Amino acid sequence: MANGQKQVPNCCEPGFEKLSQSKLKALVKQTGPIHAPCCADMLHISGIIVLAISVDPKGNVACVQTVSGHPLIIGVAISSVRQWKLEPYSSQGVKKPFCGQVALRFQANEYGVKYKII
Repeated sequence: MANGQKQVPNCCEPGFEKLSQSKLKALVKQTGPIHAPCCADMLHISGIIVLAISVDPKGNVACVQTVSGHPLIIGVAISSVRQWKLEPYSSQGVKKPFCGQVALRFQANEYGVKYKII
């Protein structure tokens, strides 16, 4: 881009409701574990991953794209987030697809990867 800004990936389609990080976090119903990729546990990697996601009207994750994060952990984080279940979002009594960004703070050690939605 001409102004030097990095373009942020976008899972949002026209007609999707765009939610803030706090609203999206509140809709997360069930998450799965992140399994450490080769060597992440030995390196004791930690940090924050930001992902752009979209969710269908039933609460299933339809799209996940990387915004930022450690390259060794991004792939497994995306795989985990694809398995999440979220509460359906409704506007005026109608379930609608929605999108937004979710940030995860993670810590990889010899026991696996722990993460928290922030």
